[in-house]
Amino acid sequence: MKFGTKVIIALALLANLWFVSSCNNGPKRELWLDEVYKDSCFVQDWGIPQINQSVVWTPLTVNGVVYERGIGAHSISRMLYDLGGKAVSVSGLVGADDNNLYAGKLQFKIIGDKKELWKSGVMQKGDPVKVGE
Repeated sequence: MKFGTKVIIALALLANLWFVSSCNNGPKRELWLDEVYKDSCFVQDWGIPQINQSVVWTPLTVNGVVYERGIGAHSISRMLYDLGGKAVSVSGLVGADDNNLYAGKLQFKIIGDKKELWKSGVMQKGDPVKVGE
């Protein structure tokens, strides 16, 4: 996906392992969202997004697979990352965390420069991760 300055990721009970490739007339490099989390803005209806663990402080686990990196957030949440106009693509994995006892149906979206760039479709606990590109 191509986009310029800002990305909003609508998250839900997730193990999101997004990374951004950036380029400023130099070599590409991967930038994980947990690396820029401190500069992000978020809104969610319960708790605080967690770096490298679920929102309920357990390992990020989707469909039995544990992920070392990612951001765990509650089902109704929004995260805004200012990428300074340097991002050339974004990709990652999304899914409902196995450790939530109340997981329902959910959907993930990536919005960049006020356009929907990708959406997961309806997902639920127990589904395998989906790749967003």
